[in-house]
Amino acid sequence: MASEDVKTEGPDLGAVDHGAPTPHSYTTEELQVERLQDVERPFTPINTDADTPDFAAATPQLHIADTLFKHCDSDEEGLFVINGTVPEPSDASGIVPAHHAQYRDAEIAAFSAPANDVVGFSTISDAAAPKQLSPKPVFSVGNKRVKVENEAGPQPKPRKKHREDARVASYDDNAEKETSHLAVDQPCFKAAEKLVPLVCDKILIKHEALLGRGYCDREIEAICTRFKDLRYVCKAYPGASIVGFLGDTAAGKSSLINCLLNRENIVGENDDGDSGTSVPQELAMADVDQMESIKVVVHYCPQRKVDALVKQYFQDIYEYDSTDKSELDSEELKTLSMKYHTALGFFTTLLCGREEFRTLEAAALFLARAQSDAVEDVLGAAKEYVREYIQTLDRTDGCTTIVGNTMSAVNHQLKPYRGPVRAQAGGLPIASPWPLVRKITTHLKARILSEGLVLADLPGTSDTNRQRVQHTRDYLRQCDTIIIPHPILRIQSQDSVWANVMECIRGDKQNSTILVATKTDDMKHGRESESVSSKDQAMLDGFKSQYDSIAKEVAGLEERLQDSEDEEEVDYSSLNRALKKKRVEKAEAEARWMEEGILVRNRRNAAGLKTKYKTYTRSNVDLPVFCVSNLVYQKHMHGYDHTEPPQLSLEATDIPRLRQHLFEIPAQRKLAGLMKLCKKDLPRVLLAMEMQCSKTKLERKREVEKKVIKPLEEFSDLMIVVQLKLKHLFEEMLQGVVDSHENEWRSEAKKHHEAWVKYRYQRYAAFCRRSGEWKSPSKENVDWNAHISLVVEEHLLEGFTLFKSELTDVRDSMCQRLDEILAQLNADLKESPQLMGMTDTLKGFHTLIELTRTSVNEETTKMFRDLEKILNVIRYNTTSIETDDSYLMTKMAVTYEAAKARLKQGGHGTFLELKGMMSKKLYGVDNVFLEIVQSATQAFAREVDGWHGKLQERVGKELRGIVRDFNNRFDNVEVEDQTKREFRRELLATVKEAMGVMETEMEEALGMCAAYR
Repeated sequence: MASEDVKTEGPDLGAVDHGAPTPHSYTTEELQVERLQDVERPFTPINTDADTPDFAAATPQLHIADTLFKHCDSDEEGLFVINGTVPEPSDASGIVPAHHAQYRDAEIAAFSAPANDVVGFSTISDAAAPKQLSPKPVFSVGNKRVKVENEAGPQPKPRKKHREDARVASYDDNAEKETSHLAVDQPCFKAAEKLVPLVCDKILIKHEALLGRGYCDREIEAICTRFKDLRYVCKAYPGASIVGFLGDTAAGKSSLINCLLNRENIVGENDDGDSGTSVPQELAMADVDQMESIKVVVHYCPQRKVDALVKQYFQDIYEYDSTDKSELDSEELKTLSMKYHTALGFFTTLLCGREEFRTLEAAALFLARAQSDAVEDVLGAAKEYVREYIQTLDRTDGCTTIVGNTMSAVNHQLKPYRGPVRAQAGGLPIASPWPLVRKITTHLKARILSEGLVLADLPGTSDTNRQRVQHTRDYLRQCDTIIIPHPILRIQSQDSVWANVMECIRGDKQNSTILVATKTDDMKHGRESESVSSKDQAMLDGFKSQYDSIAKEVAGLEERLQDSEDEEEVDYSSLNRALKKKRVEKAEAEARWMEEGILVRNRRNAAGLKTKYKTYTRSNVDLPVFCVSNLVYQKHMHGYDHTEPPQLSLEATDIPRLRQHLFEIPAQRKLAGLMKLCKKDLPRVLLAMEMQCSKTKLERKREVEKKVIKPLEEFSDLMIVVQLKLKHLFEEMLQGVVDSHENEWRSEAKKHHEAWVKYRYQRYAAFCRRSGEWKSPSKENVDWNAHISLVVEEHLLEGFTLFKSELTDVRDSMCQRLDEILAQLNADLKESPQLMGMTDTLKGFHTLIELTRTSVNEETTKMFRDLEKILNVIRYNTTSIETDDSYLMTKMAVTYEAAKARLKQGGHGTFLELKGMMSKKLYGVDNVFLEIVQSATQAFAREVDGWHGKLQERVGKELRGIVRDFNNRFDNVEVEDQTKREFRRELLATVKEAMGVMETEMEEALGMCAAYR
């Protein structure tokens, strides 16, 4: 006969958890199996009266019996417990082994102990030890068998505990450090960091000891100042690496940031339903001395910026009121309206505590007075009101600081600063300072922030509030990386996504942009077949067949379990355990199937985004794409029951990969900073100290003197290059014009000459005698030279215009190179080990170098202006016939003189020879156009040679002044001090010791760091 279903719940006496009992329940099947396996046992009636001495002495902890009886706790065998005693197994005689009784009383003691008190088996007194009692009675109640316990009955074996591994532990992102391949996560990095102050302190301690003995050297002290700076390793690391999150409302930005932090509700939102973010909200690593878990700093705009905003928004309102809206198109009206409402919102948000700005209508009426009253009066009043409001804010050093140990407590105080605050129904509006807030920085501890990364949640650029848009655009300029998140379902086609992409491209951030597809878990099996390749479809079908096979097995086991309830021969417990195991396998198989479908879609979208991004950027940049599921990652973050696994594995959520990608940015920069400090900066200062202790000032001066002379030598070489380059560019320009238009010139010249040849001999000869100027048969004045000049004038002018831009490039390049030479000289001398101790002595010298940089730039620019004037003269001579030095007139004059000489000779064939002379000059192989180009080239080359000499003299004079000043700062004779020499010898020994540390321990640590990223 089938047993009645029984399910009992109550405290688990077999589990000791700091005095806190763990709820435990048994299923109907478990109780049924245990009842079938139970055997009848003899019993002896017992006295359970708590007032009897025997009972009280034997079971001092059983004052909880009534409570346990009310809970009706079930034991391992599925039996009810009477009077709170715990059933225990016994042998055939009914005697309970002593060790089982010990477990019983220990569990009772643990259960009855006060909270947070742990009762161990060793603490149970002998008085509470169990006694050997008579066998326990067992009787039946309906279909249930109930044991009646003895007052201090023996204890059973420890009951089966609830499986702790049934729940997968929550994910801790700090575990990523153990598998990290970044140098900053390795012990060698910390070892190298610790060696830096160790090396510096060796020198500083020795120097302090020498000072105590009377040694004082200003140059040594100057170098020790450098050691004091270098010992703080953090100064060598670059500044914060800022990652901006740019996306639409509900795109998953806040959830994504929370997941990257592996925290909940860190990124708060304001009360405005139109936008979740009104000002940039940064998340940075907690300060070293930060006592609270969370510290939020609200940074305000400077007062001059606030005054500018008041004026700007006042002008927007004035413009809106004074503009005739009927003359505007829809787009212009929309822009004007957005500016107007942004401006009104600015004043009402800040000043709604005043009657004049309590509503939008009241504010518009107050500000509209500027149409009739004095504009300055209304603007001045608005500025004064805003200043008065600023005085009411709780600010220290221009910032408001909020601290707390929970984000919920901090968010409550932070709401007015994040955005507009909603008033209670029927209540007065609440002022909010958010339009004055530049950014909000939250300091907390998180692995992703530990190396200097800053995550910033930004307002969208498509917001109707133009102030939010401007906040974002201003902030984007300082971002090192920009992340654009959007739900995956429409990420390739959503206009706002690509509008944000274009915003990044316009800001020159195309190489530091990341696209993140969110909500990848939002997917049904029916969508998996969309645009899926045959290979992917076959893989999905394989996962589905595995799932179907396991589901079929589960259905079979469920059916067998249902049919076996009345069959006592069947091992019901084993069958039930098999069913549970298969159900877990089914859940895992379904999760794998769903995950693969999601990954297929992710890969398809990632490829499409990369292709489209290349089209937008018109480059071959490889866009990083991440497909994440914030919701599923949070399940891993909280932990989950292994019987209900998430549809994506931890890796498939892509959050860990994105976090690692972002974490690497500051981590690699930090490694580069440490390498520079330990391989360049610190060794250079050690070398400076070594030279200071081992060489005289004049010896060190001779070693570095060639660096001072080097700019003069480099300038001479540069001038030769510039001289040749200018000649080459000019010649190349003219030759390019000739190559492009010579045939056209000759053709035009031939047409003109054929027209002139139609004149009679007498008229043609008259033109030749008068150098091309005479009257045509129609009595009009004709100038052959002017016609010839017009043929080439336009083309040559274009060439000269092109060369002028090239000349500007040469000038800028030369100025930049000269400035770089002098800047490099200044930097080299400042960092030169030979001169590092002479900071005060050479301070004026470095100032001279800076002044020389300015003078050289001015002289060079002036000389290039002179060269442009020369170029203008050559251009005029090349393209005009009005000047005495016209190249065309000069070359044509030779031909005219030859024609005049032939006319004087006279005789037969004169006209024919004249025509031959002119045709050869105008469109022959060696025509006048080529002669003009040649004349211009020769003239420019002569002028550049003279210009080059003047420039070299002027700039060279400035550079020679640097060399002269440097030499004047050193004495020709240096007196050695024997006492000073002894002190330096001691200091030198310490320097050698420090160098030994750098060459051994430091080199080893840096070598190990170099093996990582």
